[in-house]
Parts: sequence; C-alpha cells; structure tokens
Amino acid sequence: MDDDEPLLRVMRRYFEKRDPVYEVEVARSADDALMLLQERAFDVVVSDVCMPGLSGCELHAEAMKRWPGLRCGFVFVSGWATDDDRAYIRKTGWPFLSKPVPLNVLTEAVEAAHQAGFRRSAETLTA
Repeated sequence: MDDDEPLLRVMRRYFEKRDPVYEVEVARSADDALMLLQERAFDVVVSDVCMPGLSGCELHAEAMKRWPGLRCGFVFVSGWATDDDRAYIRKTGWPFLSKPVPLNVLTEAVEAAHQAGFRRSAETLTA
C-alpha cells in the first residue's frame, strides 16, 4: 500500500518479473488494502507508514482487530515515520525500512516477512 503511484508501478513490475510466484495487488489507501484483505488471503503486506487517512500502522492495527487470526507478514516502509510509528512497528516485530529502499533490500524483507508469517501461523496452530 502506497499513495505514490509511480513507486507502486515500479514495485509491481519488479516483483512480477523477478519471480512468477509473486502475485502483486496494489492499494492506494488503507481502505483499499482492507477491502483486499477481506476478499482474499495474502502472504505479505508491504505498507507505507505515512498515508492520507489511515496510516500503515493504523492499517495493521485495524486488520488485526478485524481478523485476529490473520496469517500474513507485514513490511513497513517510510521516509517520514514518527517516533510513535517506529515504536508501534517495533512492538509488531515486523521489518521497517526507510525510503528510499533499494529493491534488493525490499525483496529480502518481503521474503523474511513471508517466512516469519508461516512460522507465526505454525506456532498458533500448535499452541
């Protein structure tokens, strides 16, 4: 999720060309992202923190409230995160990347969040 249209296009093309296993959906707002999350399962959500309307942190909190059993990883990115944003993200345990983010670094974070999401799912199922 990001409100920067050119960045969304670049990320979508990069991930889709990198590996056909990536299926990329884009959301330009938290409301759009919540609608997508309601419609289908995702392995990872990459979200800008500073967004008009709900922030990326608020998106995460709302998604966890609506779907407590949500089993997907999150990667937070921002060029302008506040101390409160950073504190919230630290509590979630998901990665935070400062913009501009090199695509190889974003890829590593997405893959790590994907694996962590599977581990969290497995831990929940065995708990």
